[in-house]
Amino acid sequence: MIDGNVLLLENLPAYCSLIIEKDSGGLGGEIYISESEIGFFDITGNIVEVSGKTDKNKQVYELVGRNIFRFDFDNVVNYLTQVKSEYVRPWLNNYKSFERHSDMWKNVGRAGWNYRLQKVVANKNDLSFPFYIKKSTNGRCYAGSNDISNIYSMLIAYTVIPKYTSLAIEKRELYGNSTEYIFRLFFNEDFARHDTQIVKRRNENSVRTNKTTQELLEQALNREHTRNEQQSIEAENEKRGRASRIIQSYERDDVIAAAVKSRAEGKCDLCRENAPFFDQYGRPYLEEHHVEWLANGGEDSINNAVALCPNCHRKMHVLNNECDVEALKNRLAEYQRLFIAMPRNES
Repeated sequence: MIDGNVLLLENLPAYCSLIIEKDSGGLGGEIYISESEIGFFDITGNIVEVSGKTDKNKQVYELVGRNIFRFDFDNVVNYLTQVKSEYVRPWLNNYKSFERHSDMWKNVGRAGWNYRLQKVVANKNDLSFPFYIKKSTNGRCYAGSNDISNIYSMLIAYTVIPKYTSLAIEKRELYGNSTEYIFRLFFNEDFARHDTQIVKRRNENSVRTNKTTQELLEQALNREHTRNEQQSIEAENEKRGRASRIIQSYERDDVIAAAVKSRAEGKCDLCRENAPFFDQYGRPYLEEHHVEWLANGGEDSINNAVALCPNCHRKMHVLNNECDVEALKNRLAEYQRLFIAMPRNES
């Protein structure tokens, strides 16, 4: 199913994993792609002949441009962590037709799981792989990787647990007319959480459409004002021993996120570089970050939120260096001075 710039594949079939023995002689790690989903990968329509591992020619769709296919590091680490309890169960070894200690990337069990995690961490800066889409005769196609010993096969062919794993492939346009496809694996209910994020991005786009930065900031301030009034009512009700029926749980407001990203004008608020690519709506891709984290009691407010490029966002959540925090606070102070005369619509 294609949802905007994301291809969603729920409950990957057993054919996707060499952990399960197959009657067919196909390559392990191939994913079923329907004919309606082929265009998601920007194909020319031409068919090229590629020699496979079995020395049989296979008809492969020619991909357009300089395409990049890679896994998302944070996601893969999270997936391996989630799948470990299932993956290391001894009974899975019974499905293997061979065991070779020299091929640790094919190993099932605790040692194989540890090897995968170490390999992913060691290659965190380059989790890319070659990719193909093979023409089929039954109304479907197979997608996979030409190199069966690379990171793709290690994670897909020998790690994915069928019926428990879903795959989301996000398509991003990069500078220089190249296209990036980011692969993310989800174990059980984690996929629903990712689907929620897709809906959230769509809602945020709706908020930003046909609005200026000032209009978005005004709307965000009005939302904050309403929230503060409701919180005051809740506090008063608690003093009087009454349960509040008005207050809701506020975490991340789409309006505030839209205002913060529009305010940045396409540049990261930390490194001040241009966003690395455009999203599916043609806007510079930046991510909302709360200088004082929400988990630590920080407010979801335009005076506590900034727009960061993916690298700086990850850096803040991994290191959160004091000098970077101070730089972001200074940036927020600049914004406050810039928009200090902005009126608020009290209606």
